[in-house]
Amino acid sequence: MLTSTAILSASKKSFIRPLDKSRDLRIVADLIELCFADTLDEDGHRYLKNLRSTALSRNDLQTLFYDENLMMSGYVWENNGQVVGNLSIQPYTGVYYPFGHKVNLISNVAVHPNFRRQGIAKMLTTTALDDLQQRDNSPIWLHVRAENVAALSLYSSLGFVERFRRTTWLSNNTLPPSNPFWEKDSSMLIEERKKQDWYKQQAWFAETYPQEMWWYYAVTREALQPGLRSMFYRFFANLHLRQWSLIWHEQLIGVLGWQPTSYYADYLWLMVNETYEEQALEGLFTYLLKRLGNQRPFSLDYPYQRANRALQHCGFHEHYTLVWMSLPQEEKTQNVV
Repeated sequence: MLTSTAILSASKKSFIRPLDKSRDLRIVADLIELCFADTLDEDGHRYLKNLRSTALSRNDLQTLFYDENLMMSGYVWENNGQVVGNLSIQPYTGVYYPFGHKVNLISNVAVHPNFRRQGIAKMLTTTALDDLQQRDNSPIWLHVRAENVAALSLYSSLGFVERFRRTTWLSNNTLPPSNPFWEKDSSMLIEERKKQDWYKQQAWFAETYPQEMWWYYAVTREALQPGLRSMFYRFFANLHLRQWSLIWHEQLIGVLGWQPTSYYADYLWLMVNETYEEQALEGLFTYLLKRLGNQRPFSLDYPYQRANRALQHCGFHEHYTLVWMSLPQEEKTQNVV
């Protein structure tokens, strides 16, 4: 339910209303493209293309099937008949957060450059929070690029707390510089991940990919673990995954997962003993490139400022860093104004 303060602005011709997916999707896509032109990557442009495609085909048979854009809700700010602000709400259901628990992600908060510094982003956010609090008690999350100081300040003022900083790295698909010692080390063995490796691997996975964010990741612990149940899980989820273990001096020091995708880059999942992080990264990534070639780039989501030197040595470059924030549960019972 919208409050009166959320609906009205200084002018009766300027107001907030719920997103109308039957007529707003293309306009919202144009607004997002305008506002984030400097930071949109290949996957961002693909998302906008899908948004526009959904807008054009809502009456087609394909809309009878699942489309993530149709699951989206949100609010827009309209001024004299023009949409000048947007906020999207995307529900997620995480497998392990706990099973079946829903999380609401606030995203695509965009305000036309000509209408900034008028409190529109804040009003959109407070309206969304008021609505979500009345729906249920699901956690509310959002993420902001680390360099967006103004947005970080806004969300902090509304009660959001920083939880994690994550950097997405992209590879340039070149082999790391030759390491004669590493290449001649007969004590190094890389092989398909074995069942007995899972005990250490799952601990490293939890350290590197926090459980509080498992609802968001494209791979889950269920998909990574060995066994028949996991195989069926991946089959029905249409999830393709290969994993390799690095044994050094008869000790497991890391596991690398490779997940082919239809996006710009394939996903990598790196789970290692931090003591040997550089050695594990170099050995596993070199093996992966030699095995698969360099036809497609790789994307790695990793904790902020962790293994930077080793990643750069292996041909990765920093794509962006996101600050993940959530609204504490105890705060959500209050009306944010």
